[in-house]
Amino acid sequence: MQYPSTGYGWRLGPQAMALFQPLVLTLHEASQAHILRRLSLYPLGMRARRVIFTNEYERAYVQRFAPWITGRDTLIPIGSNVPPSLKSVTKLRHTLTYFGLIKRDKGIEQVIELAKLLHKRAPHWRTRIIGRILPGSEALYQHLRTESQGLAIDWQIGLQDEALATALAATDIAYLPFPDGASERRSSLIALLTSGATIITTRGTHTPSQLNNAALFAESPSQAIAHIESLETFPERKDLLSSAAQRYSQKFEWDSIAAEHIAVYRSILSSPTP
Repeated sequence: MQYPSTGYGWRLGPQAMALFQPLVLTLHEASQAHILRRLSLYPLGMRARRVIFTNEYERAYVQRFAPWITGRDTLIPIGSNVPPSLKSVTKLRHTLTYFGLIKRDKGIEQVIELAKLLHKRAPHWRTRIIGRILPGSEALYQHLRTESQGLAIDWQIGLQDEALATALAATDIAYLPFPDGASERRSSLIALLTSGATIITTRGTHTPSQLNNAALFAESPSQAIAHIESLETFPERKDLLSSAAQRYSQKFEWDSIAAEHIAVYRSILSSPTP
């Protein structure tokens, strides 16, 4: 069982099933959940043969209030939803890329602010916004388009499959200002790490220490533009960060993830039922 999922809503069917049917539970998040949602996790984990977490922060968080799962827990990361491009793609120089959902609380407003700073301080730079408009956020999208008129912004909305893979592969420098910080549950971050982009992002309580050598951190658009100017002056630093990002991203390859899941099920099937 994958939990939570939008399709479950607030129904308690998954919890009822978990009490009567031992299962393997992949728990995607608990720390960000409402208190009632967190309480609903207890019946899910009571009889689970294995609880899979997708990042170390969530595993440590759940172990604090459900220590009995220790020994039945496994860490397997999520992978990128965007397959690698099949084409040979040249990186877009002097282009800053954002990739993610167009909605509030995703940092998209900071991207527009950074585009304004680039317009004033580095007019030879362009900003590229790649994403999908979340239903209900159409008014926000139109507001951002209006606010950004006159800026060098390329809006690439709704790209899919190879077109999306090619666009990400062309990313040289990316800006991902997550309000709660970068973490391994951010599929947009994983996709850009896999592409070998140089990433400027934000730090939060969920940010893994392994990301320290694979990304730059900026708490504001003004700090981000300082990083961009530094990378222009010292391009060898950008190459080092890109290489580190690709090494770090190897843990998110689907072949590795699939092998780890198979190992979990083989272990369960080879052990006696409790």
